[in-house]
Amino acid sequence: MSLKIFGQTRVKKSRRGSPFERARMARLASVQAFYQMMQQEEQSSEVVIAEFISLRFNGEDYVIQPDPVLFRKLVSSADNRKSEIFDLIKASLNREGQYERLEYVLKAILCIASAELLDHPTNVPAPVIITEYVDITHSFYAGKETSFVNSYLDRLARNLDYPMTRQVITDQAEQN
Repeated sequence: MSLKIFGQTRVKKSRRGSPFERARMARLASVQAFYQMMQQEEQSSEVVIAEFISLRFNGEDYVIQPDPVLFRKLVSSADNRKSEIFDLIKASLNREGQYERLEYVLKAILCIASAELLDHPTNVPAPVIITEYVDITHSFYAGKETSFVNSYLDRLARNLDYPMTRQVITDQAEQN
């Protein structure tokens, strides 16, 4: 059986890929790792990160080898800031108890995406990051979840004054 992600079918051996493709796969792997951590709370982020990098990145799990540096940053950030991130997600929901009813996969997507917007380990503009996580969501869901992820991340990016273009990111870096 093959798994289709981002329009690509899983193959036997992963290939190196472009930096963009490797970042895309790192985001997907981060969501999967965080999901695993949510399911098995006794596992530390360090153990899960090491397992993914040593066992999954060079094997058959990914069409393109994920960027291990970005992967580590995203999972660590989401783990370190999970209470803050969970509060942000809860605050974005309309009704009491909605957060508890969210599926773990959706929570993992929202947590990793939030961590990337909060800590911005890359110089990628918010619309690109949001699109990446909407695409990941679409890999798991066909319904309203993708719209929810899109609107939540868009609001979060705007509330954080996250740069919307690469030029703004470059200008900010030059000022520092």
